[in-house]
Amino acid sequence: MPIPFPVSYSKLCILAVNGKLLSTDIICPKCQVVGRLFFTSSWVLRGIIWYGKYGILIFEKIKIPLVICHGCKGRFRVLPEEILPYKHFSLPAIEDICRGYVQPDPDDPGLRKYVDCISGVHPHSSTVHRWTEGLGERVLDRFQPGSQKVSSSKLWLPSSALVSESAKRINPGALDRWRQSHEIPSWKYHSSRRHDQLQACARLFDVAGFFFPNELHPLTAWQGEIIEYFNVAGWWFPTGYNCTGLQHAKAIPDEVISFLISKTSKKEMNHGSRSPPDGLVSF
Repeated sequence: MPIPFPVSYSKLCILAVNGKLLSTDIICPKCQVVGRLFFTSSWVLRGIIWYGKYGILIFEKIKIPLVICHGCKGRFRVLPEEILPYKHFSLPAIEDICRGYVQPDPDDPGLRKYVDCISGVHPHSSTVHRWTEGLGERVLDRFQPGSQKVSSSKLWLPSSALVSESAKRINPGALDRWRQSHEIPSWKYHSSRRHDQLQACARLFDVAGFFFPNELHPLTAWQGEIIEYFNVAGWWFPTGYNCTGLQHAKAIPDEVISFLISKTSKKEMNHGSRSPPDGLVSF
């Protein structure tokens, strides 16, 4: 599991170039010892879809720094607060898209039309469905991290703990808001489980906005606070399937598809599933 760190990508790059200790509070995911992770001179290529300078979603290839544990010699990627593990879209993008969809608007155009109205590189409608599904299950604590891609339970806290501990530090009134229900148009769900997932997403976005009313992306701001307070993966969530509609040509440009395919092919051909990350570069 990549290590979450409570800074933006630009600040993370500055820290990585200096090549010092990551933090005295960060636990090594492998040996579970605190304060042994140091930046290396190696970086990993990663594709990300996030907001460009004009406020439109764009695809970019970026470099993610690696740290090494001076105890067990394990190497790990370090992700900034706006990038979630195993997600091609940034957290601000996921937050905006999911929050817009769960709004109680009876005249909403529907999931497919809603996604098609997004400017720039946008996900397939099935991807947004699985985002709200995975995030809803995360809020409801309906899955066990041990069965997913989380390698250590110490990087994980239940949603109730994240909310209660955040309320102590930020605003105690969030506990009452967390218990509130939210209206979900009946045409958006066909089962009680789906209804609960959308309700959970709406509750999460509402409380995030209550915690950080002046932030453009309150859930992302909350994510950064959680990582800083508890050194855990925060609101990372799994999706229902490893292969989603992200690969559909109508939703994603050829540049993104070719990049993802090339990374997967290199990993399978040269390394295998347990080898060091592909796309390794050094300064």
